[in-house]
Amino acid sequence: MSQCFIARQPIYNHKLDVHGYELLFRASDSDHAEFTDGEQATSQLLINALMEIGLPRLVGNHPAFINLTERFILEGLPNAMAPEQVVLEVLEDVLPGPKLLAALQNLKQAGYTIALDDFEYDDRGNSPTLSPRM
Repeated sequence: MSQCFIARQPIYNHKLDVHGYELLFRASDSDHAEFTDGEQATSQLLINALMEIGLPRLVGNHPAFINLTERFILEGLPNAMAPEQVVLEVLEDVLPGPKLLAALQNLKQAGYTIALDDFEYDDRGNSPTLSPRM
């Protein structure tokens, strides 16, 4: 297996305490992403984080924020992770639709926390309508 890296970016709360860590795949030791396939990057990150390194070693007692593509959400792949260990981040390029919203609702009911990655509010009415507790 080729060498790969996981970047760990801290997420702070309003008191500047670490709330969790966003885990990001890196193909090299550079400080930026070098991949073109989000699904491949997510797959590699999950394999490394869950199987080889282990989430506790990467994030301690904090939640791991993991970016998910639409396919990962729709195919139920987050179910391989314990809800109390992860926050599932919906990438900004994922378009909301009935199937996606139903899948997210099912994940929420299963105990997962859902976050929107790099979400920008559009006050022209073009932002997706999601429950604030999603």
